[in-house]
Amino acid sequence: MRRLTSMTSSSEQQDGSDETSLTETDDLRQNKTEQEDSMAEIQVKEVRVTGIRDSLLDWAHHYQAYRQKRAANSAFWSDQATRHGTALEATATTNWVRAASLRRLKRLVRRNDSTLEIGCGNASSLLRPLSYFCRAYGVDITFEMLAAAKGAEGRIRGLARSDACRLPFADEQFDVVYTSRCLINVLDPEMQSLAMREAFRVAKRDGMVLFIENFDKPVAATNRAIKEWGGGDPIVDEQNLLLGLQRTLEVAQGAGWRLVRIQGNTLASFLVHVLVPKIALRKAVIAVDRLFYPLYTTLTWIEDLFGSQLPLFGKDTMVIFKRP
Repeated sequence: MRRLTSMTSSSEQQDGSDETSLTETDDLRQNKTEQEDSMAEIQVKEVRVTGIRDSLLDWAHHYQAYRQKRAANSAFWSDQATRHGTALEATATTNWVRAASLRRLKRLVRRNDSTLEIGCGNASSLLRPLSYFCRAYGVDITFEMLAAAKGAEGRIRGLARSDACRLPFADEQFDVVYTSRCLINVLDPEMQSLAMREAFRVAKRDGMVLFIENFDKPVAATNRAIKEWGGGDPIVDEQNLLLGLQRTLEVAQGAGWRLVRIQGNTLASFLVHVLVPKIALRKAVIAVDRLFYPLYTTLTWIEDLFGSQLPLFGKDTMVIFKRP
């Protein structure tokens, strides 16, 4: 009996030992699982932190590159203003283009309208001549350009130094807001979109927004024609970034504006960029352009009537928007 009891007790002790071993094993497994989960969570956090860090570094590099390009662009236009003052040459435009753009603007602007030119430069291209017909205001980021604009003749109501991406005006202030070769000087596509949204923001609900810019598709069509016809040099804007036409339409739609019309300079541009360089000596192209000025302006008049039936071609395409 004593022996049996002893065996039984021994057996019970063995069972208890097994239970203890099983319990310890479960605890180890649970601890191991928790450690693995903790390590996985740490790894996920490390991946997230690394991804955020890389994104921030990419943004910083992109922003620094943008700032450098913008500084070079500003230096270029400061030099242009210093060299040419109030002359049209400071804005790197041409007489026939200015004449066509101004004529089209005057048709759209009413006498008592308040207008804002974003990137007005020295005001020689559009702001100053337009100021005789309406209440005209202008902004530009280049101090030297604004100084020249202030010293120019005209009836400009006000000038302000401002970035196109951050205009110093409340919402819905102007009847007509327009740019002329301004947005191509904003050297980043996202910043260009921001500048366009600013133009829509400060325009009145019943107003109008116009972009007279060098758009990607018309310029690309011009360069193809130059290559096929053996014309002059291709259009290369070293100081600028061509504005995406499709992106412009998307930004306008997103801001609640509809496209009214796209007005190009197809006929005159084909003559200027393709035919004249093909038949004239390189040194004589400028002289021929001056001689052909009446022809160029006449072609823009014709295009005002029939331009919607022509393919987009050349620079200084006018895109007009209104609210639905």
